[in-house]
Amino acid sequence: MAAGFLLSLALTEAETISTTPGLCKRVRYRQSECRKCVDSCPEDAITIDPAPRINEACTQCSLCVNVCPTEVFQHGFSMDQYLLDQINSLIGKNHTPKSKKSFHIHCQQAEKPDAGSHRVACSGNITENVIMGGALLGLDELVLARGKCSQCRLPRGEALFREAITTFRVSKQSLGLKGFELRLEEKQKDRDKEIKLSRRAFFSSIAQPVKDKSGPARYAVDDSALEASNDEPISQFDTRPSPKRESLRELLRQQNWRNGVPNLHGESPWQTMKVDEKNCIGCGICVAVCPTGALRKEYGNNQLIRYFNSALCSNCSLCEEACPKQVISFEAANNIASFIEDTTTVVARIDLTSCTICGETIPQTEGEVCITCQKRQLTPLFI
Repeated sequence: MAAGFLLSLALTEAETISTTPGLCKRVRYRQSECRKCVDSCPEDAITIDPAPRINEACTQCSLCVNVCPTEVFQHGFSMDQYLLDQINSLIGKNHTPKSKKSFHIHCQQAEKPDAGSHRVACSGNITENVIMGGALLGLDELVLARGKCSQCRLPRGEALFREAITTFRVSKQSLGLKGFELRLEEKQKDRDKEIKLSRRAFFSSIAQPVKDKSGPARYAVDDSALEASNDEPISQFDTRPSPKRESLRELLRQQNWRNGVPNLHGESPWQTMKVDEKNCIGCGICVAVCPTGALRKEYGNNQLIRYFNSALCSNCSLCEEACPKQVISFEAANNIASFIEDTTTVVARIDLTSCTICGETIPQTEGEVCITCQKRQLTPLFI
C-alpha cells in the first residue's frame, strides 16, 4: 500500500517540468538571442517573453532539459540517476570472469533488443553523465538501439546525443577508460506494432523494477536544487551551480579508478575562460550575468581581480555575449583536474586609479578622468 502511494506520488512529480526563469540567458542579458529550448521543442510548447514558459501543449519529452545551456528546465524525474542506478545494480550482480557487462537502452521508436533493455523516450535523454557514469562504474559495453532519427518527431534528440558522445570521447583517455565500448544499433519499430504509451504509463514502465526496493522517490530531483517554479522568478543576479555538472563531479570523485590511474591533467571537454586584460574596463557585467557563480571579483592593492572556477562553468558563453568590450573568449585548454578538484584561477588583474574630478575608481587604461566626467566636460550645462 505504502509502495503504491510512493509510486503514485513520484509519477505525479515526474510529469512536471519546472523552470527557473532567472537563469535564462535572455532574462539575465536582454540582448541574448538564445532560442535553443524553443527550437528543440516538437510541440511549440515553449514561449519566451523574455522568460521561458511552458504551456499545456508540452508532452514532457524533456529535450528542453538537456538542450538548455543554463539548465533553466528541471524534470521531476531524474533519468540520469535512474539509469545509473540500474547500471550499478547490473555491475553488482555475479558475473563469470569472462562475461561481458553489457547495458542496453532503447528509444521509444526502436524494437526492444534485449529482455533487460531499458526504455527512454528519446536518445537525446541520454546525457554524457550516463555514458561516462557507465564507463566509470565498470561497464564493458553500453548499447543503444534507436529508431530512424530522420523519421522521428524529436529530431533534435539525435544532435543532443551526438554532443554527449563527443563530450565523453574527449575525456575518455584522460579518465583512463580504455575497456569501455559504446555501440549504436538502428532497430526501427514496426509501425503496425507500435504502441504509444501515455506519459504516466511510460514512467510506470521504467519505475516498475524498483517497486520492491526503497521506492521510486529516490529518482525524484532534489527540490533544494530548484530555486523557483514558473510563477516564482528568481532575482536576475541569483546563481545556481549546474545540477548536471555537480552530479558528474560527484560521480568522478567517488571512483577508485579501477581501470587505471587517470591523467588528471589531460584534455577536458569543457573550455576555460580567457580575458584580454589590456582592454578590460572592469565593469563586472560578466560576473553579474553568470548563472552558475563561476565568476567572482575582488578589490585589493589598487587592483580588480577576477576569479574563474571551471568546475562551476557550464560554458553557456553568456559572459562572452554580454561583455561590452568583447574581451572575453573561451579556449579548449582546460583539464580534468580543474573540473574534479574545484579549483579557482585568476583570469584578470585590472590596475585601478581614481578619477581626478569625481574620485570614482576606474581602470588605469581609462586615463585620469572617468567616462562620465568626460561627457560632462563635453556637454554644456546651460544652452
